Amino acid sequence: MPKYVIEREIPGAGKLTTQQLRVISQASCGIVQTLGPQIQWVHSYVAEDKIYCVYIAPNAEIILEHARRGQFPANRITEVRSVAIRMNVPSISPPMMPMVTGDGGAAPASSVAAGRAVNRE
Repeated sequence: MPKYVIEREIPGAGKLTTQQLRVISQASCGIVQTLGPQIQWVHSYVAEDKIYCVYIAPNAEIILEHARRGQFPANRITEVRSVAIRMNVPSISPPMMPMVTGDGGAAPASSVAAGRAVNRE
């Protein structure tokens, strides 16, 4: 099932308290439950004036419906095409050796050579 990143413009988001974020996430989870098992909230990142949410859903329309029902902004919905994963490598290696996959999974370590990302698509 596709994975999406939702960009929500919320002025002052970075200043929300833990309790405020808990209330918002509980409201969001309640709406997710009413939409059924086809949509799942994975996690969110809170920045200065934005919240970036990661969802698994069959399409962007159900994410828009979630936003409409919760009166949450959904300024941009982007489908994830691949995932870069940091590898545990010896300290003499470059600080980051990404592996990029097209299916959201990890590529075998043997598919990364000399710090070059390999896309299995």
